[in-house]
Amino acid sequence: MDGSLLEIDNPTKFPDVQTIKEIEEPIITALIMSTDEFVGAILKLVEDKRGIQKGFDTTEEVLSRTAEVIELEGAKTIAAIIVEPVTGTNGILIPPDGYLQGLRDLCDKHGILLIADEVMAGFGRTGEWFSIDNWKVEPDLITMAKSLTGGLPMAAVTGRAEIMDTPASGQLGGTFSGNPASCAAALAVLDMIEKENLNARANVLGERFRKRATKWKSQWDLVGDVRGLGAMQAIELVRSQSTRQPADEETKQVAQYCYEHGLVLITAGTYGNVIRLLMPLVVTDSQMDEAMDVLEGALASVAEKKGMLAAQSV
Repeated sequence: MDGSLLEIDNPTKFPDVQTIKEIEEPIITALIMSTDEFVGAILKLVEDKRGIQKGFDTTEEVLSRTAEVIELEGAKTIAAIIVEPVTGTNGILIPPDGYLQGLRDLCDKHGILLIADEVMAGFGRTGEWFSIDNWKVEPDLITMAKSLTGGLPMAAVTGRAEIMDTPASGQLGGTFSGNPASCAAALAVLDMIEKENLNARANVLGERFRKRATKWKSQWDLVGDVRGLGAMQAIELVRSQSTRQPADEETKQVAQYCYEHGLVLITAGTYGNVIRLLMPLVVTDSQMDEAMDVLEGALASVAEKKGMLAAQSV
């Protein structure tokens, strides 16, 4: 299976083109699209440049278009489809049920590998060892890093034996492979996740967050969406819940308020209007509540200053 990689990503909930990613020859240009109802789509920019097509509304339409891209390019030119089951940098986006299984079925049909990028969402972050486990879909390869060692530098890839056993000795490696301190940290992390039942703890934290955050959505027009899985959560800020115009400046103001009150946040999303929460799985309830109090104060300060009260609370 030589050829190119077809990369699949999930954009924010707006119908404009988000990103164009050029993949190595033979070229497959993936246009990442979206609509209000669906968080991911793959399109092909045809070589005659006849224009960019719009996004789709259903999982079936997106999978149908992905199948069309595979047919147009030829399955033999596509080595693998890479998908981040739950995206991080562009705003904690969750694929609809049936999407990942549909990709699995397409890969099986055409002899294409399915690779799950679990670098950010892996190791208990979404309440499962890997985020793709939430849909009971088994990829051929999994990439992982970040939470694997709790901060020390390490990345890893694992997969089906017939794939992993193919490279000869020395063909699969890297400059920092086998770092003993990182390996020890990884083993300790895996032990702690299992012994402390941190997968279940992630779900408890997520529920704790959403219970308060959904109230914020009904209280302030600034909060356009609350979403996530387990301890991987997000708040999408908008200037109006009806227009869903991204509130990028307001998001910066919320982050600055939190920083000044002792809480460091990460903003994300294509438009910079998403507050991404990746709380430590070992955070205590009191620490979590303290952080939520600061975040609530920030949202209140920015929303009320700009007159962004939700209709229900007026």
